[in-house]
Amino acid sequence: MSTIKSVCFDLDGVYFTPESFQRFKKALSGNNSEDVIEHVFHKSDEILNFKKGLISENEYWDYVRKSLKISMPNEEIFQALRDAYEVNEEIVDLVKKVKEKGLQTCICSNNFETRIRELNSKFDFLKNFDVQIFSYKVGVAKPDKEIFFHEGFLEKFSVVFYKKY
Repeated sequence: MSTIKSVCFDLDGVYFTPESFQRFKKALSGNNSEDVIEHVFHKSDEILNFKKGLISENEYWDYVRKSLKISMPNEEIFQALRDAYEVNEEIVDLVKKVKEKGLQTCICSNNFETRIRELNSKFDFLKNFDVQIFSYKVGVAKPDKEIFFHEGFLEKFSVVFYKKY
């Protein structure tokens, strides 16, 4: 039996409350249907490519503006993102306890560049994680198991996952 050396966390719906992204989408939704919002933020090729770092931040937010028929400049979108999010205090405490026990803390997330940057500017949360694997940096998104093999992630940190991919 191997010794656990690290604990890996996801961000959206775990470190950040499940309601956070819902509030953000609502702030940008305008008069659009749920189907349109779902497509733009979860299913479109643009969001999937943005999460993999295959298109630029400006390309994605231009797509959002066009698709949702909104005229918000990037900075207003980014402010709406910061305003909508809150941390899950139970998970923040858990991360601290894990570190206090001498275990490494990891993030493995499909979060996109904008969200990581803006939320770190608000919460300064990245400092709490020893290892950070983001789909936009490695070009692979969960549930593709290749994200977990980036730079020997699994082997190097003896990571055990709660959710099986």
